[in-house]
Amino acid sequence: MIEKKTFFICFFIVVMAVGKTTLAAEVRLSDDNAFLYYESRAAVKAPDHKLAEFMSTDYRHAQDEFVKHDLMKKIKPVLHRKLDDAKNDDTVFVRVGTRLGEYDFNKGAFPTGFSETTFIPFDNGYALTFNNGEKAAFIPVAIDRARALSGKLRRSRRATVILHVKLLGVEEKTFNWARKKSINSRITKMEVQLGSGAPVASVAVH
Repeated sequence: MIEKKTFFICFFIVVMAVGKTTLAAEVRLSDDNAFLYYESRAAVKAPDHKLAEFMSTDYRHAQDEFVKHDLMKKIKPVLHRKLDDAKNDDTVFVRVGTRLGEYDFNKGAFPTGFSETTFIPFDNGYALTFNNGEKAAFIPVAIDRARALSGKLRRSRRATVILHVKLLGVEEKTFNWARKKSINSRITKMEVQLGSGAPVASVAVH
């Protein structure tokens, strides 16, 4: 379900495990790793103890400062390795749940719900923004293919949009009066699948 607000579209993020995937050998950006991609690029990085709270439940709920101190000895090298990996990785993808609009016969495409103001919120005050979000507003589909999907669409218009993006930099931005740490990106490829898993289309975004 997409909820529209002023200058904001909030998409349901399908949460998955962090790590490499067979999908174009890219890392999936998620609640679990967005902070790594932002902080590894930030001019002023958040302190290690703050980032350790994002990484480790044990650290976050440690009984006292001594337990935290001991845990930090183990967490710190892992954290720094993950930050280095994220800094050297400038292509990732996200999966976004949405509902396809009615087929636009003039454009030969389905509306996806994206716009130039769309951003993807993540936990802990991070977000992914796009400098070309308006180019993902429609997914082109030949009319014969669209007609073949009509039976499935009558049952449900739920879909998953997979966006492959190139990371451009980071900055703090205000969204609906809330300050977030924004990972700026450019969409390079878009794929759409129905809720049933049936592919709709895959297109390069220029």
